Amino acid sequence: MFEDNAVNIPQGGIFSEKNTALQKLGIISKFEDKENIPNPAGNKLLQKLRGDGTEPAGALWAIDGSGFRLGCDLLAREADY
Repeated sequence: MFEDNAVNIPQGGIFSEKNTALQKLGIISKFEDKENIPNPAGNKLLQKLRGDGTEPAGALWAIDGSGFRLGCDLLAREADY
């Protein structure tokens, strides 16, 4: 289902697994599945936040229709330093 990455942050491979990973962190997602997200491609603020390269932007889900992922990759890279 999901495994913890190098910095012990749970990861999921598909949308439902990501919700399970969030629950493991104590976060209850308001979006049970992809269809619950209102017009993800039209969300201009999320795109702007993701593009500015800040830590909060790295923690946001990539909700642009191409897939859903947590900012775990960013955290894993920081752990290497």
